Amino acid sequence: MTEVAETYGDIIRDLGDLSILDSDDETYRSTHLDAVSAMEGLSRKTIGNILKSAFHGAGVLGSGHRLRAYWASETCARLWDEAFALNGFKWDQTVENAVLHDLARAMGHVKVSTTVRSYLDRELIRSLGLKDIRLTPPM
Repeated sequence: MTEVAETYGDIIRDLGDLSILDSDDETYRSTHLDAVSAMEGLSRKTIGNILKSAFHGAGVLGSGHRLRAYWASETCARLWDEAFALNGFKWDQTVENAVLHDLARAMGHVKVSTTVRSYLDRELIRSLGLKDIRLTPPM
């Protein structure tokens, strides 16, 4: 079981404990929540549907996809801060590469992808005070 799956399982259990999910409905519970304890047969779609129900039940706009994006952004920021500090607050390509690989692994990716790169790019813009050229109109 991956850390990501454990994280989603913890989130779903926590939402059930907070009664955001309708855990009194035995059909719903036996179909969704009880499957979380073993994490067997719980697909990405099922997790997304459970989170969507929880967001809807709480009256919050959101989705499993956006929650994962938020988690990836926060994880990237933490990984960058730790690696940058360990390197004496000096940028180095090896620090950047280490963060990319650690984030890819945390997200369940086999290799660094464009998606993973985009999280680090945004973090570097924020952390180092760089100008985001994507927001600059062409001349």
